[in-house]
Amino acid sequence: MNTSFFQILKAKKELIPLVGIVSCAAIGALAFSAYSLFSKSDVIINKSGNPEPWETVDPTKPQKDSTEMVINIADFQEAFKKIQPSSFRSAIGLTECKPVTWEQIGGLEDVKLKLKQKNIDRDF
Repeated sequence: MNTSFFQILKAKKELIPLVGIVSCAAIGALAFSAYSLFSKSDVIINKSGNPEPWETVDPTKPQKDSTEMVINIADFQEAFKKIQPSSFRSAIGLTECKPVTWEQIGGLEDVKLKLKQKNIDRDF
């Protein structure tokens, strides 16, 4: 049992493509892991070169005031004049339902036949 890896590959040549593919996959996974560790912000190792946003705030400088932008009921009333929510349209019956003929319904021939036999001649 003192055979080397290369002696096994010489004896079983059908394993050579498998070893090549697995090696390439392992090298790719290792390269992507290293790339992620050094450049992706959610798994970065170098925290000093990429600080969190709250770490760059200067407490001596005034920050933006959150009262600059306020949404009130007048804004909603103005938007309601231009756009009606879909839930409101369906509540007052403004939804659009175009009539569909039997020829427009594809497939389900057995179901269509049973509905026609039950005297349901409506268009859906």
